Amino acid sequence: MRKCFAFLLIALVVVILPDNNSVAKDNVVIKSLQVYPGSKKTAFPVVYESKGKSTLLTIEFDVQSDSPPELALVFKFCDRNFNPYSSVFLVNNGKNIQMPLIFKKLNPVIQGADYHYRGTFPNDNVTFPFAGKWMFFITSQYDTSVVYNYGYFYVAETNFNLSVSLTRSRSEDEISDNTEYDRTAEMRIGFKLPNRFDPYRVKFVEVIRNRVLFYPMVIPKTGYNKDRYFEWNGTDEFTFIMKDLKPGNEYRHVDFRNEDKYFGPNLASQIRHLDLSRFYQYGGSDLNGAEILTNYNDDYADYYYIPFDLRLPDNFNKHVYLVGSFTDWEILPSFEMQDDNGVYQIEVELKRGRYDYQYVTSEKEFQKTDKFDWIELEGNFWKTENEYHIFVFYDSPDLGGYDKIIAVKGFSIKVKSGK
Repeated sequence: MRKCFAFLLIALVVVILPDNNSVAKDNVVIKSLQVYPGSKKTAFPVVYESKGKSTLLTIEFDVQSDSPPELALVFKFCDRNFNPYSSVFLVNNGKNIQMPLIFKKLNPVIQGADYHYRGTFPNDNVTFPFAGKWMFFITSQYDTSVVYNYGYFYVAETNFNLSVSLTRSRSEDEISDNTEYDRTAEMRIGFKLPNRFDPYRVKFVEVIRNRVLFYPMVIPKTGYNKDRYFEWNGTDEFTFIMKDLKPGNEYRHVDFRNEDKYFGPNLASQIRHLDLSRFYQYGGSDLNGAEILTNYNDDYADYYYIPFDLRLPDNFNKHVYLVGSFTDWEILPSFEMQDDNGVYQIEVELKRGRYDYQYVTSEKEFQKTDKFDWIELEGNFWKTENEYHIFVFYDSPDLGGYDKIIAVKGFSIKVKSGK
């Protein structure tokens, strides 16, 4: 039997819905949108292409709706910045829409959602013929211009192997007030290009740490930067070097999956605690930016408003943002925390589960800056274990030209002590 208790409002905080892209239309709200390879729910969303065969991509989400949803999934191939291509050769007409979507009705006792969808791709209706960045859009079945939510994933060819090393270094620019800021790592990425590829068309290497898709670390093949550059033997061997990689800290996490310990609807008073700066404190193990949600079949797969409270010194006067798996690790103005006498607060609606998160600061308002500090409240340790995905981008001349991923490597690693 489910436990029911009265809800008591104990603090005034900003309330945020979990999916940063979700739009409520026609009384339909998309929640807990996840995209992952195969059945590995905590894995990075990449489809591997090898010898004409693809691994599978899974998309699943909950829907809050008074009636059975009538939705479609529309897939679009994108450039390096996730801008969908408009070329008729790259839109994949006839194989880019899944409709109608088949939903399962959730147990009526579940609070916050009514239906669940899970689908795997490619299939008979949808294919991914191009290696690169992709987006999908959850739309109305009858009007695909009506978008309820959207997500991102990669399709990558595996044409050759990448050799990667990650060793300790320190910032070569200036010494910070806290030298912990200056801990960096040098990453060296080497490969030999097969003869069928033109070395002059290799564009850049992109490195994604954990699940932080929107702030990639790019090593270009044009121009010169003393911290990011490449070496080339003039024919087929490349080495891309990045010297300014900060390892950061393990993520914080909130976990309220245990229904015996955390029973609702008043979860807030049971899990409320004050976070503090972790600049000098190494964190415990994390999910490398992922999340684990209670299965939709579970009678306790409810949604709750979860408080995040951060205590900072009275003289702290910067902007603070909550980021995590529930924001797709994107810094969003709607997730700026409100200062209440030194306690920064926000409340987020989340499905029962475990989520990685952290706090990011900036000196200026969101609209007036592109400089955000991921280290100030979290720390920076060489022993932090991160998951990295490395993509080699190629200027493909096919079909009018597009940004093609011709190699990929994913791995978890700590910074080694020597070079």
